[in-house]
Amino acid sequence: MRVSNSMLARISNAALMKRQEDIANVQSEIASGLKLQRPSDNPMGSAQKIDQETAIAQIEQYNRNITIGQSRLESAEVSIASVTEALQRARELALQAANATNSSNEHRAMASELTQIHDNIRAIANGKDSSGNYLFSGTDIKTQPFTGNTNVSYNGNSESRTVQARNNLLIETSFSGADVFLNIPITTSSHTVSAEPANTGSTVVLLDGQDTTAGTNPYTLEFTAANTYQILNASDGSVVVPPTTTPDSGEIDFNGLLITLEGTAASGDSFQIKSAENQDVFTTFQNFINALDNSVDSSTGKARLRQTINETLTALDTTLDSLNTQRSLIGTRLQTTDTVKSENEYTSFQLQETLSEIKDTDLTDAISRLQEHTLALQVLQQTTVRTQSLSLFNMT
Repeated sequence: MRVSNSMLARISNAALMKRQEDIANVQSEIASGLKLQRPSDNPMGSAQKIDQETAIAQIEQYNRNITIGQSRLESAEVSIASVTEALQRARELALQAANATNSSNEHRAMASELTQIHDNIRAIANGKDSSGNYLFSGTDIKTQPFTGNTNVSYNGNSESRTVQARNNLLIETSFSGADVFLNIPITTSSHTVSAEPANTGSTVVLLDGQDTTAGTNPYTLEFTAANTYQILNASDGSVVVPPTTTPDSGEIDFNGLLITLEGTAASGDSFQIKSAENQDVFTTFQNFINALDNSVDSSTGKARLRQTINETLTALDTTLDSLNTQRSLIGTRLQTTDTVKSENEYTSFQLQETLSEIKDTDLTDAISRLQEHTLALQVLQQTTVRTQSLSLFNMT
């Protein structure tokens, strides 16, 4: 085949342009730090790049979710810690009020401080997070959870907000006000005891233990004389324990329940022994405040107050235990979020490494290729010049 001078020129020019294009691409790669300038440069690599960037963006979103959740958990922890301190102060006042030397005026002064504590706890229960959402209204974050003063009502729901911390992992980051402030066992015993308002003696009854029968039967402890008691089934009035002399120890063992008597009973005095239920922290406070406000400086009045104080102390102790459980749960969730966040960051680092291998320029390799392309261009240019200058007259 005959090769004309014009054909040689076209071939040489095409080769020169290709070398110049190669040099320009490498220079652009070095300048930008990216070896994937266009999807057409490496279709498979471009697809992998998109996959890696999508995965990294998803992890970044997960960690943003975790940060928001951690903020909510930390706000709840601070609030519950503040309530715990308030309850501990209330417990100190209860122990102080139990001192028989206190007068009714002193009791009313304690009631005034307890009212302030009660109001403070209600304000904490209606607290908001950094985003302006209520902390303890469940998922109904725009609704104030608690309303009312002496009779507090809950307006939230029993659900918990969650954040997605990674694929298929949701972490609860909020609390229902019902769990924190309402659904609290009033005692660790199966039953509670309360005095009838018409009692005239000075007896105070303490109760502990678990009913070994059905566990939910209501009873009435009734004194037929100062030193004689009987126990009735409160549902139908039937006699469970016939009239019995009160033990000198003041302790009555009944169906697994330990009934301890303090003080002197009057004939006709009675105490209701009912199955224990939950009681909200606001009712515990209000009952105690009412008892202090209505304190009477008599042996009967002091006994009535002491009975309420015993009930209050028991309720405060179970409430403190419940709040400590909530704080422990918060600590566990915060620890989980920290762990998951660290794992996410490690996964993101690995993805970033892989992405870098796909898209980032290897400067050593790029400079080497630039030198190769430059040298090849120089050789091609010299060859082209010599080829284009050849003719039948100057060949040697």
